[in-house]
Amino acid sequence: MAYSVTLADLKARALQRANLEGATQFITSDELTDIVNGSIAEWCDEVRQTTWNGTYSRSSYSFTTSGNQKTYALPADFLSMISVDLFATFGAAPVAIYAFQEEQRNRFNAGPFSTGFGFSCPAYYQIQGQNIALIPLPAGAYQVTLNYVPTAPRLTDPDDTLDSINGWEEFIVLDAAIKCLIKAGEHETIQLLEGRLSAQRERIRAMASRRDQQTAEQVHVIANRDFFYEWEW
Repeated sequence: MAYSVTLADLKARALQRANLEGATQFITSDELTDIVNGSIAEWCDEVRQTTWNGTYSRSSYSFTTSGNQKTYALPADFLSMISVDLFATFGAAPVAIYAFQEEQRNRFNAGPFSTGFGFSCPAYYQIQGQNIALIPLPAGAYQVTLNYVPTAPRLTDPDDTLDSINGWEEFIVLDAAIKCLIKAGEHETIQLLEGRLSAQRERIRAMASRRDQQTAEQVHVIANRDFFYEWEW
């Protein structure tokens, strides 16, 4: 189960691994905070590459469409999409909508498009920069919920926390320690810590994909996405 690790703890452990405790002449507290946050971002990317994607770190964000508005802003901490749900009518069960390919932009944009709930209901999406585009163009108010992987947290205060699991934060500690050693010019120790960091990376990649031992990876969607509630467009 996950547990919290403070920024102060990560900074102290990084200096310990680098044998640089009290070496403020090389690295200030603010600089070390920046180093640790960079290592947290790399750690999050390591975890995100496994089949824990969307289950270790997952957020939801909802908005309501406006008539004749195609694009809507993504949440500020958006990193990558997991899935998109559409609530076509109030109180109705959500319907999954899917990403359209660039070559499909006009085919699906021609509308009206029936989803079984009504016409001109958005049935496909595409991420465009910091926005999400919906097609066909919504003709009214529909609730859309984005399930997404958020960006890595940025810790600033000593008591700010990161959720870790089973000692995986050691990757952050070692990566930050190596960066501190580079700054201090202690190159001989770097190779030793790089070996330990590589072992931590392999450990995360091997274990993160086994969170659900009962369920094997499989194809997620096997139906033709050009069909939606048995309607072809």
